[in-house]
Amino acid sequence: MIDPTSDRFLNDLRRIQTRAERAQAQLSSGVRVSRPSDSPDQVGTILDLSAGLDRVAQIRQNLTRVKLEVDSGEQALGAAVAALDRAEVLGTQGASFTTTATGRAALAGQALNVLDQLVGLANTKVEGRYIFSGDADRNAPYRLNLSSANGVTAYAGSASTRQVEDPAGALIPVARDASSIFDNAATASAFAAVNALRLALAANDPVATAAALSPLRAARDQIAGDLSFYGAVQNEVARATEASHQVESQLKTGLGDTRDADLAEAAVELSRAQVQHEAALASRAKLPRTSLFDYLG
Repeated sequence: MIDPTSDRFLNDLRRIQTRAERAQAQLSSGVRVSRPSDSPDQVGTILDLSAGLDRVAQIRQNLTRVKLEVDSGEQALGAAVAALDRAEVLGTQGASFTTTATGRAALAGQALNVLDQLVGLANTKVEGRYIFSGDADRNAPYRLNLSSANGVTAYAGSASTRQVEDPAGALIPVARDASSIFDNAATASAFAAVNALRLALAANDPVATAAALSPLRAARDQIAGDLSFYGAVQNEVARATEASHQVESQLKTGLGDTRDADLAEAAVELSRAQVQHEAALASRAKLPRTSLFDYLG
């Protein structure tokens, strides 16, 4: 049976050893709270901060993907505006009564090239997705179809409802669909305007060619408006990305303050525990060791 003095000594020794082991673990891992028993009252805070970091990391990843899409959309619409400017130049040349039938036929071929370019821009892909096809982004929105009034097939996409979340929880609309951009019957259809120009030039009709100029300008203004939308989204995505970095920094600081070890303090604690451990053993060794046999001798 262990006497009370020895029992107390062993308990004290275990406590010193536990302190030393905890300090050593903190120095090795850099973490003060590695399991719930280390600091039960801080576990909830640590879990909340860790979940916040996971959330902001996902938000930033989503923003990065959206930025690529929005940048590509902005570039495509900028090219579309330039293509419509080119179509207007063709129309102006074709409307001149000094242009010959051969000249208008050549201009009609160039107008077809513009129409084909617009279809290609409407079919812009990013990471295997047609970014102007709305939510049906596996479908190419348009193909050339010169037998139709607007020179293209019917829209094969859908409405766009895609949004991306910013760190504050606000949702940013990130896309518009090709039917509202390139073939908006309510305002101006770029496809219809360019195809009408092509047909007028092919028919060697300067009056019809001149009449095609106004729809071309309206279509250009329509796409310029959508270009402004994508520019605004670029700014929103940049703002949200910067905010995500700030939130991440704040969360990391909070998590570090709650979970991470004070290495200097841990080193002092380890040294103190080692000294106390050695002192306890040395003190114990100096105690007299007597037994019944000592008195019987």
